[in-house]
Amino acid sequence: MKGITIEERASLLARYIIDSKDTVRGAAKKFRNIKINSTQRCK
Repeated sequence: MKGITIEERASLLARYIIDSKDTVRGAAKKFRNIKINSTQRCK
């Protein structure tokens, strides 16, 4: 999903979650996002 704005990416992910009735975690796996837990530190 390179070359698109963050707003477009969020919209695509939201539409996928709504249409597929998938979970946020499931969508993250589908779109290869890495979830950062609140206990993990960003480097």
